[in-house]
Amino acid sequence: MLISKSDGDIIPDTAQEAEELIRKCSEKGTEEIWISKDAPFPALVLLICEEYACVHYFADEDGVMYMSKGCGDRSVTFTVGGTEWEAPEDTVISLDDALRCMHSFCKNTKLPECIAWQDGV
Repeated sequence: MLISKSDGDIIPDTAQEAEELIRKCSEKGTEEIWISKDAPFPALVLLICEEYACVHYFADEDGVMYMSKGCGDRSVTFTVGGTEWEAPEDTVISLDDALRCMHSFCKNTKLPECIAWQDGV
């Protein structure tokens, strides 16, 4: 599994090691984390800001994309490509739910079923 973030790429030995890395990033503020296996797609993207996340699943290079579906009660600003982006309230989920997605994705790279999804914009 390859993890790409603002300060470089990392290949963790286990999904647990990846989770520890993501939790450390969340303690520092915002981060954009791309997770993939042997090819660029599919990819799981975790936008994190402390205890909140917005997750994107990119199925292929043709633009098939899904966004996490949250409860719609909190607006959070994430950093995407070095730019601040305020996520729609209905896309924000907990960091713990985002980590469940990461564990599921690490097993089979399919769209994780542990959260609700909506079509990406």
